[in-house]
Amino acid sequence: MTELLERAIAKLKQLPDSQQDEIAMMILKKIEPKDRLSSLWQKIDELGTDEDEPTMAEITAMVKELTLRT
Repeated sequence: MTELLERAIAKLKQLPDSQQDEIAMMILKKIEPKDRLSSLWQKIDELGTDEDEPTMAEITAMVKELTLRT
């Protein structure tokens, strides 16, 4: 963990729980899209290991599934 992040967390710990939760949600939203995209590519790669290539319908369904989670 970087020194800057450690300083920010130390200051966050001084805030009321409701503000801590609000900031935690902001951080998670910032990080989460990368994780969802990574998950999508992983699923596509798993489908690609089959003899048949994934269909556009399968890829579309995966994208919809990931976007509904937000």
